[in-house]
Amino acid sequence: MDKTGFGSVGAISNIKNPIMVSLSLLDAQSKGTLSLGRIVPCMLVGEGAKKWAIEHNFEQVSQESMKTKSMIKSHRHYKQKLDDFHQNNLVQLNAKNRSDEEALLDTVGAVCIDRDGNLASAASSGGILLKHPGRVGHASFFGCGCWVEQDIKTSEEETNSIGICTTGCGEYIIKTLFAKECAQHILKYSDKTDYDLNAFFKKKFFGAPLLKNFDDKLIGALICKLSTFENNKKNLELIVAHTTPSMCFGYMSTNMNRPTKLSR
Repeated sequence: MDKTGFGSVGAISNIKNPIMVSLSLLDAQSKGTLSLGRIVPCMLVGEGAKKWAIEHNFEQVSQESMKTKSMIKSHRHYKQKLDDFHQNNLVQLNAKNRSDEEALLDTVGAVCIDRDGNLASAASSGGILLKHPGRVGHASFFGCGCWVEQDIKTSEEETNSIGICTTGCGEYIIKTLFAKECAQHILKYSDKTDYDLNAFFKKKFFGAPLLKNFDDKLIGALICKLSTFENNKKNLELIVAHTTPSMCFGYMSTNMNRPTKLSR
Protein backbone atom coordinates (compact mmCIF):
# COMPACT_ATOMS: atom_id res chain seq x y z
CA MET A 1 0.00 0.00 0.00
CA ASP A 2 1.08 3.56 -0.75
CA LYS A 3 -0.65 6.87 -1.36
CA THR A 4 -1.93 5.67 -4.74
CA GLY A 5 -3.83 2.61 -3.53
CA PHE A 6 -3.82 -0.96 -2.21
CA GLY A 7 -3.18 -4.37 -3.74
CA SER A 8 -3.07 -7.85 -2.23
CA VAL A 9 -3.26 -11.58 -2.93
CA GLY A 10 -4.15 -14.44 -0.63
CA ALA A 11 -4.30 -18.25 -0.58
CA ILE A 12 -1.93 -18.33 -3.55
CA SER A 13 0.37 -21.29 -4.18
CA ASN A 14 3.41 -22.13 -6.33
CA ILE A 15 4.38 -18.48 -6.88
CA LYS A 16 7.86 -17.58 -5.64
CA ASN A 17 7.16 -14.01 -4.52
CA PRO A 18 3.45 -13.37 -3.86
CA ILE A 19 4.21 -9.87 -2.53
CA MET A 20 5.32 -8.87 -6.04
CA VAL A 21 1.97 -10.02 -7.41
CA SER A 22 0.32 -7.67 -4.89
CA LEU A 23 2.50 -4.85 -6.20
CA SER A 24 1.46 -5.62 -9.77
CA LEU A 25 -2.19 -5.15 -8.77
CA LEU A 26 -1.32 -1.78 -7.25
CA ASP A 27 0.58 -0.76 -10.40
CA ALA A 28 -2.30 -1.89 -12.62
CA GLN A 29 -4.73 0.27 -10.66
CA SER A 30 -2.64 3.37 -11.35
CA LYS A 31 -2.87 2.70 -15.11
CA GLY A 32 -6.67 2.87 -15.18
CA THR A 33 -9.26 0.26 -16.08
CA LEU A 34 -8.91 -3.11 -17.82
CA SER A 35 -10.38 -3.89 -21.23
CA LEU A 36 -14.02 -2.86 -21.71
CA GLY A 37 -13.76 -0.59 -18.69
CA ARG A 38 -13.44 -3.37 -16.10
CA ILE A 39 -12.19 -2.27 -12.70
CA VAL A 40 -8.77 -3.52 -11.62
CA PRO A 41 -9.25 -5.63 -8.44
CA CYS A 42 -7.69 -4.62 -5.14
CA MET A 43 -7.49 -8.21 -3.92
CA LEU A 44 -7.31 -11.62 -5.59
CA VAL A 45 -7.26 -15.04 -3.91
CA GLY A 46 -6.78 -18.70 -4.79
CA GLU A 47 -6.80 -19.70 -8.43
CA GLY A 48 -7.72 -16.17 -9.54
CA ALA A 49 -4.58 -14.79 -7.89
CA LYS A 50 -2.45 -17.54 -9.40
CA LYS A 51 -3.91 -16.93 -12.88
CA TRP A 52 -3.09 -13.21 -12.62
CA ALA A 53 0.47 -14.06 -11.54
CA ILE A 54 1.01 -16.44 -14.46
CA GLU A 55 -0.47 -13.99 -16.97
CA HIS A 56 1.95 -11.34 -15.70
CA ASN A 57 4.97 -13.69 -15.95
CA PHE A 58 5.74 -14.15 -12.26
CA GLU A 59 8.05 -17.05 -11.47
CA GLN A 60 6.36 -20.33 -10.60
CA VAL A 61 7.97 -22.86 -8.29
CA SER A 62 7.18 -26.41 -7.21
CA GLN A 63 5.54 -27.29 -3.91
CA GLU A 64 8.66 -29.21 -2.89
CA SER A 65 10.93 -26.19 -3.35
CA MET A 66 8.81 -24.26 -0.83
CA LYS A 67 9.37 -26.81 1.92
CA THR A 68 12.19 -26.79 4.46
CA LYS A 69 13.25 -29.53 6.84
CA SER A 70 12.39 -27.42 9.89
CA MET A 71 8.90 -26.61 8.62
CA ILE A 72 8.18 -30.24 7.70
CA LYS A 73 9.26 -31.27 11.20
CA SER A 74 7.13 -28.54 12.77
CA HIS A 75 4.10 -29.48 10.67
CA ARG A 76 4.36 -33.15 11.62
CA HIS A 77 4.69 -32.23 15.30
CA TYR A 78 1.58 -30.06 15.39
CA LYS A 79 -0.37 -32.33 13.05
CA GLN A 80 0.23 -35.14 15.55
CA LYS A 81 -1.01 -32.92 18.37
CA LEU A 82 -4.14 -32.16 16.36
CA ASP A 83 -4.74 -35.85 15.62
CA ASP A 84 -4.29 -36.70 19.31
CA PHE A 85 -6.71 -33.94 20.22
CA HIS A 86 -9.43 -35.34 17.96
CA GLN A 87 -8.71 -38.96 18.83
CA ASN A 88 -9.04 -38.33 22.55
CA ASN A 89 -12.07 -36.11 22.07
CA LEU A 90 -10.59 -33.45 24.34
CA VAL A 91 -12.68 -30.41 25.14
CA GLN A 92 -9.77 -27.99 24.85
CA LEU A 93 -6.01 -27.78 24.84
CA ASN A 94 -4.41 -26.82 28.09
CA ALA A 95 -3.33 -23.19 28.43
CA LYS A 96 0.35 -23.87 27.85
CA ASN A 97 -0.18 -25.72 24.59
CA ARG A 98 -2.57 -23.08 23.31
CA SER A 99 -0.09 -20.33 24.07
CA ASP A 100 2.75 -22.20 22.38
CA GLU A 101 0.79 -22.72 19.19
CA GLU A 102 -0.49 -19.18 18.89
CA ALA A 103 3.01 -17.81 19.47
CA LEU A 104 4.33 -19.45 16.27
CA LEU A 105 3.86 -16.58 13.84
CA ASP A 106 5.76 -15.98 10.61
CA THR A 107 4.55 -12.65 9.25
CA VAL A 108 7.14 -10.27 7.81
CA GLY A 109 6.51 -6.63 7.00
CA ALA A 110 8.28 -3.48 5.90
CA VAL A 111 7.68 0.26 5.78
CA CYS A 112 9.77 2.27 3.31
CA ILE A 113 10.29 5.98 2.71
CA ASP A 114 11.97 7.56 -0.32
CA ARG A 115 13.96 10.79 -0.57
CA ASP A 116 10.79 12.73 -1.39
CA GLY A 117 9.02 11.56 1.75
CA ASN A 118 6.70 9.08 0.03
CA LEU A 119 5.81 6.10 2.21
CA ALA A 120 4.93 2.53 1.24
CA SER A 121 4.05 -0.41 3.48
CA ALA A 122 3.66 -4.15 2.90
CA ALA A 123 3.09 -7.37 4.82
CA SER A 124 3.46 -11.03 3.84
CA SER A 125 2.60 -14.19 5.75
CA GLY A 126 2.45 -17.93 5.30
CA GLY A 127 -0.38 -18.01 7.85
CA ILE A 128 -0.83 -19.87 11.10
CA LEU A 129 0.12 -23.51 11.49
CA LEU A 130 -2.56 -26.04 10.51
CA LYS A 131 -4.71 -23.28 9.05
CA HIS A 132 -8.01 -24.25 7.44
CA PRO A 133 -7.80 -24.62 3.64
CA GLY A 134 -8.89 -21.38 1.98
CA ARG A 135 -8.09 -19.18 4.98
CA VAL A 136 -6.93 -15.66 4.17
CA GLY A 137 -4.95 -13.92 6.89
CA HIS A 138 -4.68 -10.28 7.88
CA ALA A 139 -1.75 -9.50 5.57
CA SER A 140 -4.10 -9.47 2.58
CA PHE A 141 -6.90 -7.42 4.11
CA PHE A 142 -7.35 -3.68 3.55
CA GLY A 143 -6.62 -1.75 6.73
CA CYS A 144 -5.28 -4.78 8.58
CA GLY A 145 -1.83 -5.94 7.47
CA CYS A 146 -0.57 -2.54 6.35
CA TRP A 147 -1.64 1.08 6.04
CA VAL A 148 -0.32 4.36 4.63
CA GLU A 149 -1.60 7.92 4.91
CA GLN A 150 0.32 10.69 3.19
CA ASP A 151 0.64 14.41 3.91
CA ILE A 152 -2.08 14.76 6.54
CA LYS A 153 -2.22 18.26 8.03
CA THR A 154 -2.55 17.74 11.77
CA SER A 155 -2.00 21.38 12.78
CA GLU A 156 -1.23 24.78 11.24
CA GLU A 157 2.49 24.11 11.60
CA GLU A 158 2.72 20.35 11.00
CA THR A 159 1.99 17.82 8.25
CA ASN A 160 2.35 14.10 8.93
CA SER A 161 2.70 10.93 6.87
CA ILE A 162 2.53 7.46 8.38
CA GLY A 163 3.09 3.85 7.35
CA ILE A 164 2.31 0.75 9.42
CA CYS A 165 2.66 -3.01 9.05
CA THR A 166 1.35 -5.53 11.57
CA THR A 167 1.93 -9.08 12.75
CA GLY A 168 0.05 -11.35 15.13
CA CYS A 169 -3.13 -13.40 15.14
CA GLY A 170 -4.71 -12.56 11.80
CA GLU A 171 -8.33 -13.02 12.82
CA TYR A 172 -7.91 -10.60 15.74
CA ILE A 173 -6.22 -8.01 13.54
CA ILE A 174 -8.95 -8.29 10.91
CA LYS A 175 -11.72 -7.86 13.48
CA THR A 176 -10.14 -4.63 14.73
CA LEU A 177 -8.90 -3.11 11.41
CA PHE A 178 -5.78 -2.61 13.46
CA ALA A 179 -3.35 -1.00 10.99
CA LYS A 180 -5.83 1.66 9.85
CA GLU A 181 -7.12 2.38 13.34
CA CYS A 182 -3.61 2.63 14.80
CA ALA A 183 -2.42 5.01 12.09
CA GLN A 184 -5.38 7.32 12.53
CA HIS A 185 -4.98 7.27 16.30
CA ILE A 186 -1.33 8.34 16.05
CA LEU A 187 -2.21 11.13 13.61
CA LYS A 188 -4.93 12.34 15.97
CA TYR A 189 -2.59 12.40 18.96
CA SER A 190 0.56 13.52 17.13
CA ASP A 191 1.07 16.27 19.71
CA LYS A 192 1.71 13.68 22.45
CA THR A 193 5.15 12.14 22.93
CA ASP A 194 3.88 8.56 23.35
CA TYR A 195 0.74 9.03 21.21
CA ASP A 196 -1.29 7.39 24.01
CA LEU A 197 -0.50 4.01 22.43
CA ASN A 198 -1.09 2.11 25.65
CA ALA A 199 -4.59 3.55 25.87
CA PHE A 200 -5.18 2.71 22.20
CA PHE A 201 -4.13 -0.93 22.64
CA LYS A 202 -6.34 -1.29 25.72
CA LYS A 203 -9.42 0.18 24.06
CA LYS A 204 -9.14 -0.89 20.43
CA PHE A 205 -7.48 -4.28 20.81
CA PHE A 206 -7.74 -5.75 24.30
CA GLY A 207 -11.13 -4.11 24.79
CA ALA A 208 -12.49 -4.69 21.28
CA PRO A 209 -16.10 -5.99 21.41
CA LEU A 210 -15.40 -8.73 18.85
CA LEU A 211 -12.44 -10.04 20.89
CA LYS A 212 -14.01 -10.09 24.34
CA ASN A 213 -14.25 -13.91 24.43
CA PHE A 214 -10.61 -14.51 23.47
CA ASP A 215 -7.43 -14.75 25.53
CA ASP A 216 -3.78 -14.40 24.49
CA LYS A 217 -4.35 -11.45 22.18
CA LEU A 218 -1.11 -11.28 20.22
CA ILE A 219 -0.16 -8.38 17.97
CA GLY A 220 2.84 -6.32 16.93
CA ALA A 221 3.16 -3.18 14.85
CA LEU A 222 6.05 -1.49 13.05
CA ILE A 223 5.32 2.20 12.49
CA CYS A 224 7.14 4.88 10.52
CA LYS A 225 5.99 8.50 10.96
CA LEU A 226 7.33 11.49 9.04
CA SER A 227 6.57 14.97 10.34
CA THR A 228 7.17 18.06 8.19
CA PHE A 229 7.06 21.52 9.75
CA GLU A 230 6.52 25.03 8.33
CA ASN A 231 10.26 25.74 8.07
CA ASN A 232 10.58 22.48 6.06
CA LYS A 233 12.30 20.78 8.98
CA LYS A 234 11.55 17.06 9.01
CA ASN A 235 11.42 14.50 11.79
CA LEU A 236 11.30 10.75 11.13
CA GLU A 237 10.25 8.33 13.88
CA LEU A 238 10.43 4.54 14.02
CA ILE A 239 7.94 3.13 16.53
CA VAL A 240 7.61 -0.51 17.59
CA ALA A 241 4.69 -1.72 19.72
CA HIS A 242 3.71 -5.29 20.61
CA THR A 243 1.84 -7.45 23.11
CA THR A 244 4.12 -10.46 22.60
CA PRO A 245 7.08 -11.14 24.93
CA SER A 246 9.44 -10.01 22.16
CA MET A 247 9.48 -8.73 18.59
CA CYS A 248 12.33 -8.64 16.09
CA PHE A 249 12.74 -5.59 13.87
CA GLY A 250 15.39 -3.64 12.05
CA TYR A 251 16.07 -0.54 10.00
CA MET A 252 18.36 0.60 7.22
CA SER A 253 19.04 3.70 5.15
CA THR A 254 20.85 4.21 1.85
CA ASN A 255 23.98 5.41 3.65
CA MET A 256 24.23 2.20 5.73
CA ASN A 257 26.12 -0.89 4.57
CA ARG A 258 23.89 -3.31 6.44
CA PRO A 259 20.68 -3.17 8.46
CA THR A 260 20.60 -2.69 12.21
CA LYS A 261 18.70 -5.59 13.78
CA LEU A 262 17.06 -5.35 17.16
CA SER A 263 14.84 -7.47 19.38
CA ARG A 264 12.84 -6.43 22.38
